[in-house]
Amino acid sequence: MELIKPKVDTLKKAGIKGEIERYKRYHSFVLQCSDSYVLTQTALSFAAALLCDNGGCGECSRCDRIMRSIYPDVRFYPKAGVAQIRVDDARDIVAESYKASIEGRGKVFILNSANSANDAGWQNMLLKTLEEPNSDTYLILCVNTSASLLQTVLSRCILITIPEPDWHDVAAYLRSCGCERTKADLVGLASGGSYGNALEIMGKKEQLKLLDETVKMLRDMKSSADSYKYNNIIQKNASFAVKMLQYMSAVFGELIKLHCTDGSVVENSQSGACCTILSELAVKYTLSACVFIMDEINYAKDRLDMRSRYQYVLDELILKILEVAHKCRQ
Repeated sequence: MELIKPKVDTLKKAGIKGEIERYKRYHSFVLQCSDSYVLTQTALSFAAALLCDNGGCGECSRCDRIMRSIYPDVRFYPKAGVAQIRVDDARDIVAESYKASIEGRGKVFILNSANSANDAGWQNMLLKTLEEPNSDTYLILCVNTSASLLQTVLSRCILITIPEPDWHDVAAYLRSCGCERTKADLVGLASGGSYGNALEIMGKKEQLKLLDETVKMLRDMKSSADSYKYNNIIQKNASFAVKMLQYMSAVFGELIKLHCTDGSVVENSQSGACCTILSELAVKYTLSACVFIMDEINYAKDRLDMRSRYQYVLDELILKILEVAHKCRQ
């Protein structure tokens, strides 16, 4: 299966689509979203809409080049190979903002400030440019949370909050790429609704196998003797243990939501609200069991943070899951 980058209509989700002429009156923006992939795609789409003759048609050469990050008048900071925005970057932006655009449609500076938002130096350097930019210059600051920016920066920008993506959207994208439904649903769920995480999981066979074996273990284990079948994934390494706990947490978190939804889990699954494997797990694990198990998973995460032996942590967690599931069914 060949994965392509998902074409998420983030402008529509953010309420920008159809309003681009109104937004063009402003020149400084803060985009806020916890999903870095969606944040980047929205910034690129927004830049295309600001500079395209047709408001971001997605079909012209200008839109194509912007979305492929090769348009000369769309600049990205921090520069390649640098982790954080620096004061020197801010000086560069200020200087470049006074220069004419190469293609005559204006310039857009996209600042991925998620890793450097707490640094006040570069923010203070940009205050005047944010407040009084040239008429053909736009600045787009990308952050996971606007609280990390200085209030003096926020007061000079239009804040646009992008709705958090849903794992069902991610699963639908994977299915559109040819991924079979069960795998798409599980990867979407394990990704936490993040396109970037989903692409990472799909791109690493070991992560896919770990996810598949984790779910099979939760579904098929009936006794402590069965747990020995899964020692191959428990004995891997500490990073696998962390991933395994993340996957378990995603599964049981969704099971709790399903149990708390009005109507039966079976009815919800038939309406497309959950995947088949979740329906099977919901029958095996009651709401009480899921709540107890989530507490145990969080405790296991804390133990790993304290550098406990991951094999012991996972062994004890799996036995506890069996015990809780059995008691709650009685």
